[in-house]
This record gives sequence, structure tokens and C-alpha cells, in this order.
Amino acid sequence: MVSILYCFDKNYNKQAFTSMISLLDHSENIIDLYVVHKEEMTIDDFPKVIINHKNLNKITINTFDLKHKEFPNIENSHVSEATYYRIYLNEFLPSEISSILYVDADIIFLNDITSIYTELTNSLLESNYIVAATTEYSRNDLNNKRFTNLEMKSSRYLNAGVMFIDLAKWRNQKVFESLIETQNKMGSRLIYWDQDVFNSFLDGEYMEIPNKLNFNPSNVEYSIKKFNEIYENIICIHYNGKLKPWTVKGILEKDSIIFQNEYRKLGLNKFLITHIWRWNSLLYFLLSFINLKFFGVKKKYSFTYEFFKSLFKKD
Repeated sequence: MVSILYCFDKNYNKQAFTSMISLLDHSENIIDLYVVHKEEMTIDDFPKVIINHKNLNKITINTFDLKHKEFPNIENSHVSEATYYRIYLNEFLPSEISSILYVDADIIFLNDITSIYTELTNSLLESNYIVAATTEYSRNDLNNKRFTNLEMKSSRYLNAGVMFIDLAKWRNQKVFESLIETQNKMGSRLIYWDQDVFNSFLDGEYMEIPNKLNFNPSNVEYSIKKFNEIYENIICIHYNGKLKPWTVKGILEKDSIIFQNEYRKLGLNKFLITHIWRWNSLLYFLLSFINLKFFGVKKKYSFTYEFFKSLFKKD
């Protein structure tokens, strides 16, 4: 059985549901979903296309207990405290599960992950590593301060958006306690929140997984003609960073079509559009006619309609 963990709050419900439907639609095996959420949820809160999906075995939902928890440096950032929930995963997952794949809510699956899941999980369980992940960047003169700041001796820094986790080692080696100790020690030095906690604690001691499992589209320059060629073998696309495919600025980028196509499967709207600052959204929308990006958007009339509908919608 393939076990997948998501941690999110109400602000990312639709993004997480979009990730889940992309996971299930591309899967060649049955999936167990585990959800840790800030607010209380029931199975009825999930779209029917997810809960009735042929590739879903079950969804286990847990509400995160905020009591006596600290989430450093969340204020005035584009992330929520839910990013720290994965540190507490041992509180929510049953003891009989030996491993799990954690994925961020801004992950979209383009191909089946279940075949490589078994291969990588077995390799991880047979290794001395607790976690398997991709390297986001290596130490150099420009980022050396980051490594020094986190008291890292290693020269590689992982991205925590996709992590295979050996839960037996996690429990036996008391990883949770060590992560909390690291979080408390680093405090204000945690620029990238819990990801910095994982990196400071692991210090490069993780199993490397292929980049196709955690692909950042912003790192690649390509033409529309090469679009399908680039994504043909990608399993997970990760919209990490500030430019999200559900913001107006993000929708105007080529890669947003992948997210929005998956979102439409939920049967809610033609576009998911959110706003941090509505005036900024309006500015980006108007500028798109000047820089011609508007004309590269598929379903232009639907985009325009959904944009103004969301712009004037009361929260």
C-alpha cells in the first residue's frame, strides 16, 4: 500500500485537493491518504471526485493541536504555520506504518509515483538514512552564510516538499525530539522555517532522490514548443516559492496550465484565483495586456470572468 501525507490549513484546501486528484488520476496502485489539518475536517469536506476515486483506499484526517506549539518566523511570510506540522508526524501516523511519503500541497503529479515509491522506500529502509529527498542547492560562496547560520558542515541542502520518511528509524532514533530541540536552538535563524530545521538537524545525511520527483519549473527556461518534452518524464512538479499558479501573476506563466487543468477536475471553477493584495492583482492583470502575457493564457474569457469574480468577492 502506498501511503501519502499532506499537512495544510483552510487557505490551501483547494490546492491540496488539486494535488490529491492529480496523484490519484495518475496512480497505477491504491493510495492511503493521511491529512493533518489546522481546522476540523470530515470526509464530506473533500470533493466527491476524490472520495469516490477508484485509486483511493482511505483518507485518515487529523486535526492539529496548537496547544504549546511554536512556529518561528511565520509572521508576514507567504507560508502558514501548517508548514511545521510535518515535524509532528509521529503524533498522527499509526505505528504499523513503516514508511510514508510526505508531499507539499503545491505539488502536482504528472505521472505515476507508485512504481518508484516501492523502489525508493525499500532502498531507504535498507539504508542508514531516515529521509530521502532532493537537494535544493549546494554550498557555494553566495550561500555559504546560510549553511554557517544553520551550523551545517555538509555542502548540500534538501528541499522538504517531497520526502520519503523511514518511520521506524524516526521513532527509534527520537527524531521528533531532536527536531524540536533544533528548532528551539535555531529560533530566529530559521529563514525557511521547518525546512531549515530539517537541514540543520540532518546536515546533509539524507538519501538523494531523482529531480523528477521534485521538479521546480522556475529553474528552467524553455519555449512553448519544448513544453511537453520537458514534462514528459517529470513525476512531481513543485510550485515552491512565491510565484504560485493560482495567483494572477502566476497564472500568466506557462507552467500554470498544468495546475489549472488539474484543478478543473474538481468541478468547482475554470480557474482557481487567490489574491494577497487585490490592487496588485489588478495591476498584474492590466499589465498582462501590455506585456502580451494575457494572450498566452488558455481560456481567456473564463480567466477574465473568474478574475473579476474573485477580485470583488467578499472574504
